[in-house]
Amino acid sequence: MNFIFLRHAEYEQPKGVPSALLPHPLTSDGFIQAKEGAKKLCAFFDGNPDLLPPYIECSILLRAYQTAQIIQEEIHRVMGVNIPIKETAMLVERQMGPLANLTVSEIEAIVALDPRYENPPKGWKSSRDYKLPYLNCESLAMAGKRVAKYIQFVEGKMQTAQNKNPDIYRILIGHGASFRHASFELGVLKLDDIPKLSMFYAEPLMFKQTGKGFLHVAGDWKVRTKSDKID
Repeated sequence: MNFIFLRHAEYEQPKGVPSALLPHPLTSDGFIQAKEGAKKLCAFFDGNPDLLPPYIECSILLRAYQTAQIIQEEIHRVMGVNIPIKETAMLVERQMGPLANLTVSEIEAIVALDPRYENPPKGWKSSRDYKLPYLNCESLAMAGKRVAKYIQFVEGKMQTAQNKNPDIYRILIGHGASFRHASFELGVLKLDDIPKLSMFYAEPLMFKQTGKGFLHVAGDWKVRTKSDKID
């Protein structure tokens, strides 16, 4: 199971609103970032078109789909291969149920007014295990498990149904936080690596499965600084 994680490019995220299920498109810089990421993918596959997957897998959120489109177009332009896009809700960011797309302050105010629940703890947005106490909400850990489960399930299905080269690299386009927490579930990252790292917009991270686990083949994690916002 070889795969490539690629976080969507920059998008029009309202200030103070957690990523969650925001429907907004890429920014103008985001389109440039996606094109640069696509060029890096083409360079990685240059001379090895047999390693391309049968389809590009992406989150159903617009920012991920637009990133996938640009990658699809660049692969076709450079390599002459037309790879379809397969969208899936399994690759979306952490779900926040009825509180999705509200600001952090609005979310905290709603929970504070609900007599059934305690106030969210300080730093809840970046907490791995905290889940907002409403229907269809996930913790970051739950989102990571969902993404990892999807990757593992579809991998077996892909190889059985498509009978493809086992050395192919799946192209997975999604979201930084859910990818990082999925990386722990897959054994790519250690638990204490998660808060230290983030992902660059549209920067592909390549991983190859070996007998001893996953080997980081190419691409760079973003090392967090104190000024970085938690995604």
